[in-house]
Amino acid sequence: MLVRVRTTRRLRAALGVLVAVLWCAALSVTAVHAQGAFEQFGAATQLSATPLPIIVARLIRAFIGVLGIIAVVIIIFAGFRYMTSGGDVDKTSSAKRMLVQAVVGLVIILSSFAIAQFVLNALTRASGIGGGITARDAGAFLEPLSGSLGAGIVADHYPPRNALDIPRNVRIFVTFKEAIDPATVNADTVKVFPTAEGDGSALGTSDLAVTFDDARRSFVFDPVPLLGNADTDTTYSVFLTPDINKADGRPAFEGGNGDGYAWDFEVSTLVDLTPPKVVSVIPSGGTAAPNTAVQISFDEPMDPVASTGVQDAVGGSFFDHIEVQAGAARTAVDGEFRIGNGYRTVEFVPLDACGQDRCGDIVFCLPFDEQVRLLARAATLSSEPPQALLVGAAFDGLTDASGNSLDGDGDGTAQGKGNDDYSGPAFQTGSTVDDRTPEIVSISPDINEGDVDVNRDVTITFSMPMLASSLNGAAVQLWPDPSYEMSFVPRSENLNASGQVAASDEAVVSTRADIWHPTFLPPDVEGGPYSYYPLVTRGVKGINQFCLYPAFGPQASGAGSCATEQAPYCCNGSPSATACQTVGGQTLPPAP
Repeated sequence: MLVRVRTTRRLRAALGVLVAVLWCAALSVTAVHAQGAFEQFGAATQLSATPLPIIVARLIRAFIGVLGIIAVVIIIFAGFRYMTSGGDVDKTSSAKRMLVQAVVGLVIILSSFAIAQFVLNALTRASGIGGGITARDAGAFLEPLSGSLGAGIVADHYPPRNALDIPRNVRIFVTFKEAIDPATVNADTVKVFPTAEGDGSALGTSDLAVTFDDARRSFVFDPVPLLGNADTDTTYSVFLTPDINKADGRPAFEGGNGDGYAWDFEVSTLVDLTPPKVVSVIPSGGTAAPNTAVQISFDEPMDPVASTGVQDAVGGSFFDHIEVQAGAARTAVDGEFRIGNGYRTVEFVPLDACGQDRCGDIVFCLPFDEQVRLLARAATLSSEPPQALLVGAAFDGLTDASGNSLDGDGDGTAQGKGNDDYSGPAFQTGSTVDDRTPEIVSISPDINEGDVDVNRDVTITFSMPMLASSLNGAAVQLWPDPSYEMSFVPRSENLNASGQVAASDEAVVSTRADIWHPTFLPPDVEGGPYSYYPLVTRGVKGINQFCLYPAFGPQASGAGSCATEQAPYCCNGSPSATACQTVGGQTLPPAP
């Protein structure tokens, strides 16, 4: 009993010392900004740059918490001694003294904790690190019904999430990762409505025309009449309900994303009457390997139904809104036109197999040793140019997201089919297949980089021009740890020899992928801090159709390239002989 009493007295003495220490720490608040040398040392050594007074205050707070637990244990023990004293006066008196002293100690501990919290808050405010030690609610940063974009069934859509200044005559695009049953895509399952009015005001069947591509992955929704009004900007919502099914009959939205997908965008008071233009073509002349995909990029998003299809004379498919022509007779080459990069880039991959890449995928070639050129056809104009004429439910040429016909000569005026088609520069194919493997030459943020700004872009730069259609949400991903519902969607830019966005008259030597994402969760959010893991699968392909395997890229140590022939996977900057595993319990999808 004597020992226990001394322990309690020592506890009170120790707490008195702690109060004095905390008071001294409070006096150091004004000195926080003098920690420049400490912060520079932390940056140079990659250690924490948290100012020393804050570290000390946090350690004191943790120690006080331990003392609080001890005090509670003493109170419980004293109560137990009192209840089991059996009327023994000495035992009862001893238990009472212990109980009183423990309660007094607990009061002191709670007071010390309050002082510690005040000091720590003051220190963090003075250092600009953050606003206190209380974790913020993650729900304030999350976007409900957003996880299907990138992580789920939705590959892309237009307008983008939270887009502004969208014209009133916009046509809404949604592209899925798998074929969808068109019978389940209608005004009942795709609700378009003014956000303020709720989904009860969604456009009906007669107000929302629906078209889709041959692959049944891209769907276009044409609101009738125009969205919004001529006086004020209007926020609209689009809700893809869980009643949409895949082509095999299974629900499109499953698992954690089973409630569907929704997003908002703001419609302006204006109507878009500016026709789209071609900004670049690859190859842009000279000589190219026969397995080079032909790429045409526009200055704005293009209608995916009007811009994609298959030219296959043998199979009976005759998509001719764009043609890749070979030889003096300009014979149309059989192949598939795909769209990517936010609906701004269309690519042509031939149907003639000529090899295999290291992933075992078939590589296709243009005719060998032939002159090849590209022809993109404008659409027939309606009575209100530059608006294109609907032929049935679709257009007979290329149009943008507002239904404007292609301005092939770039003079600012749409002249319609046959009068305003675009003819690209001719190039010569060789006789040798380009078998280069694309490599990742830089990433940002860097591997294991800390204190990343919550709005910072995530970028991945490749060693060569890439297939824009392969830089999609299935092959370029971004995962949070701990896991939560988060959207992401890749975009791409072609770069010149200086690493800048290539102009139309400059040679493209590499491609940068940008992963669009919502605001990252700040480190003081409940459950944090959060780490984020970009994932690039071998589904990514160069302009030569060769996959990213081995996964050559930056090494965590900064010394050379990650991945080798024997260890072809790059996992957080380290080579691995087996595929990269899950992060933070989040099961990543297998590589395509």
